Amino acid sequence: MSFSIVANLTNLLPAEEAAFLDSFYGGSQEDLSWLRQTQSPRPMSMTGLHAAPDFRAMSEGQSADAVSMEEGFTETFLYESHGLRVPFSARVRREMDSANPGLMAEYVSSFADSARRRLLTSAYNILNNAFSSDFLKGDGKSLCADDHPSNVGTQDNKAASALSFAELETAVIAMRQTQGHDGQRLGLRPAALIVGSALAPLAYQLTNAEFDAAQDRTAVSFVGSLGLRPIVSDYLTVSNGWFLMAEQAISRGILRQNVFMGPAPRIEPVPNTVNDFQILDQLDQETGSTTWRGIFGATS
Repeated sequence: MSFSIVANLTNLLPAEEAAFLDSFYGGSQEDLSWLRQTQSPRPMSMTGLHAAPDFRAMSEGQSADAVSMEEGFTETFLYESHGLRVPFSARVRREMDSANPGLMAEYVSSFADSARRRLLTSAYNILNNAFSSDFLKGDGKSLCADDHPSNVGTQDNKAASALSFAELETAVIAMRQTQGHDGQRLGLRPAALIVGSALAPLAYQLTNAEFDAAQDRTAVSFVGSLGLRPIVSDYLTVSNGWFLMAEQAISRGILRQNVFMGPAPRIEPVPNTVNDFQILDQLDQETGSTTWRGIFGATS
């Protein structure tokens, strides 16, 4: 994970805090370079601006003509709240204190594993839901669609078929030709190819400069020389889904996960009991995208 949670763990003893951090950061780590993660609360909806108009010719000594910056679509982020609570009896607590004093740290460590899985699931669901009509962007279309509206006609960021050399080549060219809302040339540069585990071998082949696609060395030099970085995740579960991400989309954080509560496990007494206790935690977050430009995807 790309953010710090140390300040959240004020309720844990030093050994328990160390166990949590070791598990959270030292467990199975995913490449989330395509995602911007923050712990800063943000509005659940936000309205940006379309790309600035192009510079216009002007006469020497004259002021430039005034043009307006057009307001973009209002994007709504998905708010999610998840919790985990495990109660323990007073007898278990006594046994832990006497027979295995390090067991509490192990329980806290398992909470870290669960929190990491939840955050990764929510993050990759941005992509898993990229073709769903239940998760529409501000323009009324899914994240990946073939009919995004603009002032220069509909635009497309949805590949036609399953991942292949020819389809990836087509997607690379289409991404570079993506226009701004008013037809501006954006110069998007493909940087990463994101796939699930089943497509990992193919993704590494297609992004390797040594890959020989039907002995067509000219085609290999085009895709293979781009330096696309394959990113493979078990959390990408959309059927045969694959996504091409632009360098600008990654650097500007168009796909975002804002975590504003947790992970921060607490150990506290169970109300209205004698010496019973519980471990509990809550994760509140919102996920979404600020624009569709800079991502190209397909599923089949």
